[in-house]
Order: sequence, then C-alpha cells, then structure tokens
Amino acid sequence: LRLAPSLDSYLAERFHKVVLLDFPRAASWIYTMVKPLIPPKTSGKIVLLSRRDPAGIEAYLKEACGDNDTIQ
Repeated sequence: LRLAPSLDSYLAERFHKVVLLDFPRAASWIYTMVKPLIPPKTSGKIVLLSRRDPAGIEAYLKEACGDNDTIQ
C-alpha cells in the first residue's frame, strides 16, 4: 500500500482519462470494491463503458469531445 501514493502522483498526471470498454463483470466488481481506496484525482480519470449501453458511450463522447463534429 505504500506504493499507492507514488502511483497516484505519477499516473494521475500522465493520463487525462483511462477508458475501459467492456470491462469484465468480475473485474468491475473488484474495481467497485477497490475504488474507495484510490485517490479521487485518480479514480475520477477512470471511465468504464459498455457496448451494451450505446447511450452511455455517446454521453461520454459528447462530454469528452464537446460537439458532434468532433465525435464523427
């Protein structure tokens, strides 16, 4: 656990977002359990999306890209 603070300062500044598409259900459950232990700055950069939820993907892209021209 001593490694977690250094990873936060290193990784949080390296990535704008980490998007995980179709993350396995078991891994998603583990992430839900571990997420409270991850610093908010880091956990806020992790996005879980599923192809089963096209509206969720579209909403994320609109938020991340701004307009429809950029998305297409």
